Amino acid sequence: KEGGICLDLLIDKWLPSYHVGSLLVSIRSFLDEPNPDHGLNNEALELFRHNKPKYEQRVRELVQKQIPNNFTMFRYYIKRFFFFFEELHFLLN
Repeated sequence: KEGGICLDLLIDKWLPSYHVGSLLVSIRSFLDEPNPDHGLNNEALELFRHNKPKYEQRVRELVQKQIPNNFTMFRYYIKRFFFFFEELHFLLN
């Protein structure tokens, strides 16, 4: 609900040898295969565990709701996203 993710790489498995690419791969894997035994959104966890079709429908609804109608705004958010990870990479190295 607030955009947080529970990813071990960010919590207790971070190493200085990791780079932005490894972080993005981990986030993508996490989004492709969420861990039903651990998470921040209990409502989503329950749906994922007990009603996968409804979970997938809810995810689609939320994604559609969040996609900006204005392509310029979408590009702005993408640029900010990558700027954030570049800054994070700079700070961690």
